[in-house]
Amino acid sequence: MIKDRIKFYQSRIKENLSFCKTKFLALAKWIKITIITLLLSIMIGTVLFIIRDKPESMMAQADKAFEFSAENNLKPFISYFPKLGEDLLLKKIIVNLKQTDKHKYAMGMFEIFLNIKNNSLMQMVSNKEYLIQDVIQRELESFTYEKLSTVQGKKVAKIILRNRANKALGRKAIKRLYFKSFVIQP
Repeated sequence: MIKDRIKFYQSRIKENLSFCKTKFLALAKWIKITIITLLLSIMIGTVLFIIRDKPESMMAQADKAFEFSAENNLKPFISYFPKLGEDLLLKKIIVNLKQTDKHKYAMGMFEIFLNIKNNSLMQMVSNKEYLIQDVIQRELESFTYEKLSTVQGKKVAKIILRNRANKALGRKAIKRLYFKSFVIQP
């Protein structure tokens, strides 16, 4: 009885395999190549997963005691996080924003940090600080309350202000522009 069942299942498997073989042979060449490539990559991936290096236990390291001397092994914290440029804080800028039908008397107060690319450009930028402040002030007057009240508008304003200030300097000395204070009223 068991032998009959085994023979039955063997014959069913052979029938299914021959059916699959017939269907496979009827497929287009590029589909056959894709299927074979997929099956091979699955088999290779499975084998690589099985034979991969497994992490070792950390129990051997857990019981050890390590000593170090503070004089030789420690480095200053700031050396691992170098400063990216120099920062220059401009004087407070108060402007009347561009009028709209909805907001005729909108105003804004801004304190702005300029991140200068390097220390050598810092002196040149600080010498032209009034020029930069004037350019930024004139540019801020062209913005409306509606535009500056959105997050996207603030991002656009920072990019435009940085580009106008760099244009006034005649070189790309300013890497980033940050708002320290940003107050607008309708």
